[in-house]
Amino acid sequence: MDIAETILKHALNNAKSFGGKANPGAVIGKILAEIPEAKGKMGEIGKLVSKTIAEVNSMTLEEQEKILSERFSSFVEERERAMDERRKRDASGERELPSLPGDTSAVRMRMAPYPSGPLHIGNARMAVLNDEYVKKYGGKLVLFFDDTVGTEGGGMVETATGMRKVPEKSILVEAYDLIPKGLKWLGVEWHEEYYKSDRVDVFYKYAKELLDAGNAYVCTCEGAIFRTEYKAKGIECPCRPLPISEHIARWGKMLDGTFKSGEAVVRLKSGMDNKNPALRDHVIMRVTERAHPRVGTKYRVWPLLEFSWGIDDRLIGSTHILRGADLVKEDWVEEIVWDFFKWPHAHFLHYGKFRLEEGEGTISKSKSKERIMSGDFVGWDDPRTWSLQSLERRGIRPEAVRKFLLSFGMSIVDVAVEAEVLYSMNREIIDKDAKRHFFVSEISRFEIEGDSSGSAPLHPDRPEFGERKYSVLSGETVAVESADYLLFEEGKAVRLKGLGIFEKAGTGELVKTERAPEATIHFVPLKNSIPARVLMPDGVWLEGILEEAGKEIKPGEMVQLERFGFCRLDKWVDGRAEFWFAHK
Repeated sequence: MDIAETILKHALNNAKSFGGKANPGAVIGKILAEIPEAKGKMGEIGKLVSKTIAEVNSMTLEEQEKILSERFSSFVEERERAMDERRKRDASGERELPSLPGDTSAVRMRMAPYPSGPLHIGNARMAVLNDEYVKKYGGKLVLFFDDTVGTEGGGMVETATGMRKVPEKSILVEAYDLIPKGLKWLGVEWHEEYYKSDRVDVFYKYAKELLDAGNAYVCTCEGAIFRTEYKAKGIECPCRPLPISEHIARWGKMLDGTFKSGEAVVRLKSGMDNKNPALRDHVIMRVTERAHPRVGTKYRVWPLLEFSWGIDDRLIGSTHILRGADLVKEDWVEEIVWDFFKWPHAHFLHYGKFRLEEGEGTISKSKSKERIMSGDFVGWDDPRTWSLQSLERRGIRPEAVRKFLLSFGMSIVDVAVEAEVLYSMNREIIDKDAKRHFFVSEISRFEIEGDSSGSAPLHPDRPEFGERKYSVLSGETVAVESADYLLFEEGKAVRLKGLGIFEKAGTGELVKTERAPEATIHFVPLKNSIPARVLMPDGVWLEGILEEAGKEIKPGEMVQLERFGFCRLDKWVDGRAEFWFAHK
């Protein structure tokens, strides 16, 4: 298969997995995994990828699936076999991580969250994988807050396949606390902790060394002109050949405020003839005139992400670096930096993305932040954020989250996975301890004719938990779900679980019957019932009533509201129980 066909195959497959829109970075990652030698032809390949993706993204999803199945049938079949195997492993939660390459006698790895919000289930994968590897090899793990503001502004950025729009990112002060709390909840253990914002002087030192050695220069060309007139054509801009003394002087002007934001940048001499246009004389430092929440306005020149890691991965002794497959450009820039300083290379490992096939939330910190600011979300623990804090509040156990994230292993394939996979893993953990209770939301009422009493176990397999006892006197009222009300309207005999078998009398009351029940339903006696409500994953509160035995439920306790789902009692508010829904 030639390179064009390989690109088309991965573009179609990525688009199919992500709603019809392929992601260039993810496609590049798949191509490099399949054809490693393509790394030396990224300029040519990047253009072809951009062209192919534009064509694929203009198709309907049906057209994409048709071409994929017809032209790449063996690939589709192999992928389906792999998915079947993964589903089997998901069911058991078993997935062996591949061995780390190279010397593993003193493994040092790092997790580098950007503090724009708490970790959500998507970027928690990075933390869990690093933690698992470090524990496997008895190594050390570093928590490194990637809190520079050099790459913060959003807009259009250059990637391995061309320009790409990225959302604006800004540091959220609370994230400095929310991230460690989420990591501790997940059972992630780290041994050292650093902040990029504490190390700006370190980056100045190495940027100056590159300037002194003639391996970097200060460029005052307007950004758009540089990209179109020099970078795209692979020719030097007027700034590049200036003497080192001039660049040192310009560097001083960047630091002292002479140059304002956008007027000057430091470029690494990564080569204007580099076959990959995205790597041609890459920007490594820029003026950023915004206050930082930790260091204020102490610094006005900040490093870009790739350069900062080229320095810090060396200084903290990283041996193995995990990244998403769409971030291979960061590898290349780091390697260029290491080569300039004649430093040894660390090992890079990549993994694909996963997308939850779940209409309950938005797995995006920037979008969640907007909705929190607008008041649409109650906070970072709103269930629609999918943050670790929200999962904890819903009653999702950290063991289930780890098992779920590790079920993908280090697969480089982008996958769409149902949230039910996570829920089933959580259900296995909580079911044995979750007491059962009755809750009715869509209320319909019946009077009971004749005294009735009975009981139902608090757990079907745990007799030591005890029972819930019911006593309904003649003329008293019970509440049932409106959907269950129809069963009686249809003349059926129905078992009220724990109370007996009833049918509807001609006068409208429920009376006991000897007929065989056609259904078993739950109910709540109105007498001594407890007002309750449940926050659903879509952010909607569901109002209802809870049976009297529910008064014993403690805040933080997981219960199963029968025929409704597993819920965690969040708190009692003026005698009303407030639950957060976990899952069925």
